Order: sequence, then structure tokens, then C-alpha cells
Amino acid sequence: MRFLALPALSFVLFAACGNAQTPGPGTPTVTLPDGGATVAPVAVDAGNAPVQADPGPRMCGCALCEPLVSEDVCKVDADCAAATACHATACVAKAKAEPRTANTQCTQLFACASVDANPCGCYQGHCALVPRPPKP
Repeated sequence: MRFLALPALSFVLFAACGNAQTPGPGTPTVTLPDGGATVAPVAVDAGNAPVQADPGPRMCGCALCEPLVSEDVCKVDADCAAATACHATACVAKAKAEPRTANTQCTQLFACASVDANPCGCYQGHCALVPRPPKP
């Protein structure tokens, strides 16, 4: 019986590895700490066609270039707050914001497209993550 299981296992391993695709030219790679590189993951749709990754907001240095506006209505900056307790990438009405509790622990990473670098405010009547004004 052992001799029959080995070819079956070999077939399963071959089939799993046989579907791997070689990256084409221009495929983004990630450099690992040991100096090696790996192909960056690419999203695909149900038909296995590559899907363009969301590039995120347009950045001007380590700040947003334009506000990221929510649907929440406001009158003054104090009506708005960060959507999440840590590194929020959106601002919402204060009543909808995730509260920061005594048990909340955030990483010490600094995210340029978040409230780490951009304040929440009331922008044209809606809560928004707004870019800081440039320093003179």
C-alpha cells in the first residue's frame, strides 16, 4: 500500500506547483531583509485576469494632496473625528467614530495617508481627512 500512496502524493504536489506562473517583465518585487526578492502579490478576478490594485489617495510628500471626504455632514471641525482608534485613513462624524479605550494599543508606525500626518476637519460641510497646510 505504501508504494501506491507515494505516486499519488507526488501527483498532488506536482499539480499544486504546476499552476505557478513565472512573473513577466515589469512585475513588482519586494526585497527581503536577507537581500532576496519575492514577487509582489497581484490581485486577480474570477477569470484570473489581473486587477489593477487601488493606488490609494494621491500623496504630496508625507501628506495628502487633497481631502478625503466622507458622507457625514458637519458644521465645524469638532463635529468630526478619526474613524478608527489607530492610524485612521478616514474621518467620520464624531458619533460614528471608534472610541479609544484604555485597552487600545496602536503600533508606533507612522502612516502618511492617515490621521498620523493629516487632521480631521469639516471640509465643505462634510467630515474629511484634510491635508495640512504647507509650511512657509
